[in-house]
Amino acid sequence: MTINQAIISYIFVVCSAYSAELFGQLIEFPVNRLQNVHFRLKTDTIPITLPVWDDFSTSVTTPDTAYWVSNTGVFISPGIGRKPPTLNVATLDGWDAAGKHYSQDPLATGKTDSLVSRPIDLTLVPVSLRNTVFLSFFYQKGGLGDFPGDADSLILQFRKPDGEWETVWPLPGEPVSDLTDLFTQKIIQVTGEFFWDQFQFKFQAHGRQSGPFDVWHLDYIYLDKRRSSNIGTNYLDRAFTSVPTSILKPYTAIPKVHFFSDAMNHLDSSSVGFTNLESQVQPIEYSAIIYDAFTGNPVDSLVVDSAFLALRYPFGNRTLFAGVPDPDKFDETEDFLYLETRFYMDTGDTFLIDSIFNNGQDTAFVRSVDLRVNDTIRVFTVLDDYYAYDDGTAEFGAGINQINGRLVCRFVSIRPGIIESIDINFQNIGKIFAGTPIELFVLKDLKDLESSLLGSVTGSVQVADSLDGFVTYEFGKTIIVMDTFYIGFSQTSNDFLAVGLDKNNDNSDKIFFNVAGEWVQNTEVKGSLMMRPRFTVEIVNGINITKTHPEIRVYPNPTTGTIRFDKIPQVIRLLDLSGKLINIGIKDKMIDLTPLPPSVYILLIQYQNKWEQHKIILTK
Repeated sequence: MTINQAIISYIFVVCSAYSAELFGQLIEFPVNRLQNVHFRLKTDTIPITLPVWDDFSTSVTTPDTAYWVSNTGVFISPGIGRKPPTLNVATLDGWDAAGKHYSQDPLATGKTDSLVSRPIDLTLVPVSLRNTVFLSFFYQKGGLGDFPGDADSLILQFRKPDGEWETVWPLPGEPVSDLTDLFTQKIIQVTGEFFWDQFQFKFQAHGRQSGPFDVWHLDYIYLDKRRSSNIGTNYLDRAFTSVPTSILKPYTAIPKVHFFSDAMNHLDSSSVGFTNLESQVQPIEYSAIIYDAFTGNPVDSLVVDSAFLALRYPFGNRTLFAGVPDPDKFDETEDFLYLETRFYMDTGDTFLIDSIFNNGQDTAFVRSVDLRVNDTIRVFTVLDDYYAYDDGTAEFGAGINQINGRLVCRFVSIRPGIIESIDINFQNIGKIFAGTPIELFVLKDLKDLESSLLGSVTGSVQVADSLDGFVTYEFGKTIIVMDTFYIGFSQTSNDFLAVGLDKNNDNSDKIFFNVAGEWVQNTEVKGSLMMRPRFTVEIVNGINITKTHPEIRVYPNPTTGTIRFDKIPQVIRLLDLSGKLINIGIKDKMIDLTPLPPSVYILLIQYQNKWEQHKIILTK
């Protein structure tokens, strides 16, 4: 990092996190990844065996402890690397596992995140094959995050029998790629003294210790025998590289009544990133089908067995498209629709090959490594009673740090409607903000507050128990919106108050903030704020959208934990406000919700082959 870069970064940190007296701005921070859990797992010291293969495509937020030591600060996400080999990358930066900086000093540099393998018993490798053990990985500087400077580094170390770590990459004078649009692969041989029963390898980042600076990304890490240094990017693996885009434009969720009033103008073609990691051109077929996420029944086929020739990585990076859905295939009679758009490929991928013998006639596979895990990917769409830009997952938090500062998100209602409440995902970023007073509001425009205000309510910051959970703020009056409107809040302190930020869907142009008396459109933070307006079923023109009259009585509601039925349902489903399914069971006409945090839940009941929907308020 140059002196000028350090000065600029220092000003950024001081102004955004340390001295709100200078100015406020919209700031992005990683979320508290492990929810304040700082202990090591017992599995961290239990040796594993070859092969070690991880493309992070099935990891959620943190590295899989089947291969990696826990709690090392590494964050797994699909939205931060640039053109990765496969879906999800492992990101190393200046935030620790709890989402806190390693140092309070904004200019401090040193060790930051590390990715450390569990111990590996290499004594099990036959002596005749020890010259064929290689570790390969893809790395990238910066990506869509902060780009490291010349003094910053990522090193690879091997652990020796005496417990010391030896740096094996980069060696003195060895260049490190500065490419920002591509991941670079590196292959390192494991030799000599490293063949012991507690071998480990570690990626260690060095850089700014005060935040999301000097970022490095890793992907497709593979350690095994029967390899060589000239393998190149030749893996019998084809993979998706991004989360599919929504079939709605520009939303991920739309009130059902609004959607069906103008369905064709709010449907879009979904797309997904793809790459071929084999060195040869390969014929590929892919399909994209919409399913009912509850029943599993197909709703619409967007593309079926579409064929193309895939070039090798990185030239094989491309975008695959699906057709626009047919709204006539959506069941308008249902109270709400929870749809899954599923992309999958017929690639010929199989289990990782261990060896080929009998003159190529027979193949031995490693059943623990299935290269098909990255061949299927999903995105969910909700047609219920709210609008959303986000996918229900917070990779980061974004907010302002100015007393009386305001942060809003712009929406356009397809038809006139009545806003009932706002759902917000607040995050604890380095401090517990629960109980902090706030004012929530709905604006019709961004002119003076008095003429723009449609409604407001005073409340306090509430942080859900889960990282991706929402808290509902009810309005005590009728708030009518006609088309464009804004939802948001005003804060009462100079603390950084963070809202969940979904990095997979970029609607950054819908975010506005006001910290100095005038509204500013966001241009720096990329993503979608996890703020959602929720509508009543009444429409402004007086038409009531009737629902099926409930056949089952559900009581008490609100409840402190126990829900009873006067009849036994055929099927029950419970969802949180993000649309995620919660496992529950019924016993003696009763379900127990006491293990769940206080919130509003959606209870779906099937009775006499018809579905009913009930909003359940859980209190303590």
